[in-house]
Amino acid sequence: MRVFFAHRKQEEKDSIEFYRTLLSDLYPGDEIVIARDEFALSMSAAGTVETWARDIGAGWDIMRGGPRFDLIACPRQYVGIWTSWIVEAALSARRPVVYWDGSDMVPVQSVVAEDPESYEDGWRLDSVGV
Repeated sequence: MRVFFAHRKQEEKDSIEFYRTLLSDLYPGDEIVIARDEFALSMSAAGTVETWARDIGAGWDIMRGGPRFDLIACPRQYVGIWTSWIVEAALSARRPVVYWDGSDMVPVQSVVAEDPESYEDGWRLDSVGV
């Protein structure tokens, strides 16, 4: 399984490493792909950030014969616009999305724009059953 870690653009390296270790512990043996690394690798081919984000969430990997990413993992419930695009695309493609609530990964059912003027954390990830 390929897990995409959808962190903020300005996420500190120590924080990224914390979550990489956490995700590796929660999903042993799975490939954890860090957003910063994937952005550097594949953004230019996508053309626009929105196209790139939607491909991360719902893209198909011809070589694997399956989704580009099997799970989208977010470090917090409130996300920015780029992550909201990733999550919306993943949910539309019926791919699982989770966020870390401080003690567990919480499944996401939808994305709600609470403050679209705040590009860094204006979207709330709603959990299943809310």
